Amino acid sequence: QETKTIILPGLGALTITNPDTKELMFMPFLKHDDGALAGFIEKEAGISGDEAKKTVSDEVNAILNDLEAGKAVAFGNFGSFKKGADGDLEFENGGSKVDSPPKEEVTIDSTSSEPVESAAVETKAKEEAEAKKAADAEAKKKAKEEAEAKKAADAEAEKKA
Repeated sequence: QETKTIILPGLGALTITNPDTKELMFMPFLKHDDGALAGFIEKEAGISGDEAKKTVSDEVNAILNDLEAGKAVAFGNFGSFKKGADGDLEFENGGSKVDSPPKEEVTIDSTSSEPVESAAVETKAKEEAEAKKAADAEAKKKAKEEAEAKKAADAEAEKKA
């Protein structure tokens, strides 16, 4: 089944209204987290569900913070989010003028059964997972070195005794 809508939890939903032009419609009332975006990121980035949910949450919060600061926020090449004169969140299709760099790089494949891919979020998730692996490896190395140093110190103390 083709996925035409993706929910950005706490922000709203984007749906493809014209598969040929990739035109999107924004629905600010659809904010409930259906888990699809985090599930997609979890699978594609090879990270845990909790890490994927946190990544989505962090990115959405960054968008909301920029919007609260009165900035327009680019959403890939597809358009931008901004606050309207009435304070409501709006999405403008196309390459509109924005105040902050793109938070999301979006690839939409209207023939795909996958959710709308958020490559920036996916890339960030992969980088975070790789950084965590590197930190874990460094911690293991340090623990091994400390154990070897303790063993050497114990052996030295035993010689003196």
